[in-house]
Amino acid sequence: MSYCYNCGVELLNTEAVCPLCHRKICNIENGAAALKRAYPANLEKVPQSNKRLAVIGLIILLIPALCCLAADILDNGKINWGPYLWGAEGCIFVYLFLPELFSKLRLIIRFVLNAVVTAGYLYLIGLTANATNWVLPLGLPITLLASALLYSFIKTAKTAKISLLVKLCIFIGAAGLFSVAVEAVIGLYGTAKLVLNWSLLVLFPSLVIVGILFCIESSRTLRDKIRQILSL
Repeated sequence: MSYCYNCGVELLNTEAVCPLCHRKICNIENGAAALKRAYPANLEKVPQSNKRLAVIGLIILLIPALCCLAADILDNGKINWGPYLWGAEGCIFVYLFLPELFSKLRLIIRFVLNAVVTAGYLYLIGLTANATNWVLPLGLPITLLASALLYSFIKTAKTAKISLLVKLCIFIGAAGLFSVAVEAVIGLYGTAKLVLNWSLLVLFPSLVIVGILFCIESSRTLRDKIRQILSL
């Protein structure tokens, strides 16, 4: 219900002119509804800039780094365990926040940077412990293998043309081969001999699972039977 702003007479919602003083009616309710319709019903939250998130992450990482530096200096005036924390925070920044600064950075370049910074951190650990002879023959190959494994996982997961079962075959098979490669690197570094033990316990079951999944993928009849069994 509305009233004439000039004479105060009660008006119907359909009346455009006051029947008593003949003034034009401004329907406040309709006007408010029109104003509401002029804006979207659901307002989406504007996402923060990727660079802003990266800067916030860098500031968060700097706080423990500075606290660690102050603790080292106040303790004995020397930097002792600080490099371990700084190296770890550097790895975290490259892994998580650097891609936010360069959103168009290719995936392969990101993994190369991750491998480089990880190898650098391992070398820093060895340098701090006065034992760097293990970094190149042991730490670097395992780092490269792990980076290659993760890269293959992500590329396979993003490929839409590959079915889910084939992706599982690739994941499980790659994990089995990765275990063999890691044990081979460890054996060549420790005894200069290629001896495989525990990795075979990972490789053989993974190959069996891959074979089963491949048979299921290649047989439509078998897939339909499995779906029927699972539906029960």
